Amino acid sequence: MGGAERDLILSRLESAYDSAVAVPAPGAAATIGREAMVSELVARFEEQRVGYHRVAGAPELLDALANRIFLHQPALALVAEDPLLVELGLLPGLLERLHGVTVALAGPEHDLAACDLGITGATALISSLGAVVVTADSRSGLGCSLTPRRHFVVAEEEAVVADLEGWLASSRFDPVRAQVLIGGPSRTADIEKRLVLGVHGPSSMSVFMLPPGWRKDPNWRRTS
Repeated sequence: MGGAERDLILSRLESAYDSAVAVPAPGAAATIGREAMVSELVARFEEQRVGYHRVAGAPELLDALANRIFLHQPALALVAEDPLLVELGLLPGLLERLHGVTVALAGPEHDLAACDLGITGATALISSLGAVVVTADSRSGLGCSLTPRRHFVVAEEEAVVADLEGWLASSRFDPVRAQVLIGGPSRTADIEKRLVLGVHGPSSMSVFMLPPGWRKDPNWRRTS
């Protein structure tokens, strides 16, 4: 994320806490269609080396997550306490599918520095920035997105917003809760002009997207 984009984000967030400053109305980009926003988001993900997986529903999501976790064989995978992940029955669903991999609900008893993989939800995805918004009320919840070597994000397509202004003006922005905007793995090219990912925080990030209407699938509740 460049300096100009960072300054814009900071200025918008500062104005959101000041009751004397009106939060900007969503820009013209907010009027574009859902598919266009998702396409822009995916393009930003590709630029930022973020993996993207669009699944058909909850059962396919659990299968895809379990397969990816098994592929990486983490010593410890932590699941953040998130309403969407609870609704999906993510933790019990993964435990049913995985053997030989420790998967647990993130809590204060865990050493986040020793965690190989963290799984979180996303309250919003900002298509113009390619940013994932993670909201949590606990250190361990946010730590799942900031500390492990790998970060998996479960999100709904309906959480995609066009731009920063659209997010700040939507119900998905909550100024009283801790929120982080993540634009893919950290990167630097300071040493010999060679790009290095994951200098701090996760070295890889993947987003698993649920389609609109996924709750209408009669099979999804069998996973919870």
